[in-house]
Amino acid sequence: MKKTIFGISPFLVQVLAIVLNFNSLLQGSTATGMNVTISLLYFAFWICFIPAMKRYNAYRGFLASLVFWGLVLLTALLTLTVNIFDIDLPMLVPFTTLFLAPTYGVRIEQLSNMAALSIIAIIAIVYICLLYTSPSPRDTR
Repeated sequence: MKKTIFGISPFLVQVLAIVLNFNSLLQGSTATGMNVTISLLYFAFWICFIPAMKRYNAYRGFLASLVFWGLVLLTALLTLTVNIFDIDLPMLVPFTTLFLAPTYGVRIEQLSNMAALSIIAIIAIVYICLLYTSPSPRDTR
């Protein structure tokens, strides 16, 4: 049962956050209060999910989360590079939708797109550090 919860809950949260933020992402508008709330809940889920994985010895969840947040970081950095150098890279769109749509609430009106992407990259680094520095579930056996 625990394996099912740890396998499905991040997927469901990801899909739900993408669906709820997708319209704003598609329009390219600044984040609304709803987008900010969705992103904050998304970040809170991951903050709560890390200790839960440790508590229930979900080693595969740790590895999957490291890979996932690594891909978020890579996508944010690639998107930032594309914006800085004004490169046309259409194959990045699916990755942007998959990995950056849940964080769309960071794009508030006062921030430029580059600043928002930098913040997302920093958040991804923080999550990677949290995952990397927390004891592995295998170390607790």
